[in-house]
Amino acid sequence: MRESGCNYYYSVTRHVPVNAIWSTPSGRSATCCRAVDVTGIHRVSDAGAAVANAEAIIIGCGNTFHLLKHCRDRGLLRVVHRRVDEGAAYIGWSAGANLACPTLCTTNDMPIVDPGGFDALRLINFQINPHYTNQLPAGHQGETRQQRLDELLRAQPEMTVVGLPEGDWLAVADGTVTLAGSYDAALYRADLPEPGVLTPVSTVPWG
Repeated sequence: MRESGCNYYYSVTRHVPVNAIWSTPSGRSATCCRAVDVTGIHRVSDAGAAVANAEAIIIGCGNTFHLLKHCRDRGLLRVVHRRVDEGAAYIGWSAGANLACPTLCTTNDMPIVDPGGFDALRLINFQINPHYTNQLPAGHQGETRQQRLDELLRAQPEMTVVGLPEGDWLAVADGTVTLAGSYDAALYRADLPEPGVLTPVSTVPWG
C-alpha cells in the first residue's frame, strides 16, 4: 500500500530509521543489519498471506489515520499482530511507530480520513509520540507538545506516553523496551508532575 505517503512493507530492513520502534525476538537483531530484498505490500495479490509469511514487517511514514484505515479495511491488523507474536520482527517509524501502539491518540497527524476507530496494533502497551520536541518557533502562539500530551493524560490518565525525538528509537526484545539513539526522550504519565527523562540505553517502564 502506497497511498497518501503511507508505505507498508514486509521483509527485513538494513537500518533502523528515526522515530522507530524496533521489536525483535531474542537474538534476531543481527539479521536486520544485512542487505535483503524489500517487497511492497501493494505489489502482491494476497496481502494477508504475504504478511503471514514475512520475516519482518516494516511500516513507514505517512498520515497515520490513512494508514490505519487501509490496514483495517484490508484486514491486516490482526494478521500483523499474529505474525509478530509468532516471531517476526516489526520495524516502524513515524506513522509505523504510532501503529504499534494501543491507539492513534498520540499521532501528530491531521485526521484526513475516518479510520473506523482509534485502536491500533497494541504491540506495546504504551503510546509513542514520534518527532517529539517541546520547542515552539519564535512568535508561534500555539500549544507546546507537552501541553497537548498533558491534555491527553487528563482525559485518559491510564496512558503512558514516550515522546521520541528525531534520531532515537525503541528496541523491544524479551519483554524489555530500551531507548536507543543519542538523545533523551520524555516520559509522560498522569502521576508525574513534570515529564520524566529517559536517557539513551535506559529501559522504558511498561507491563
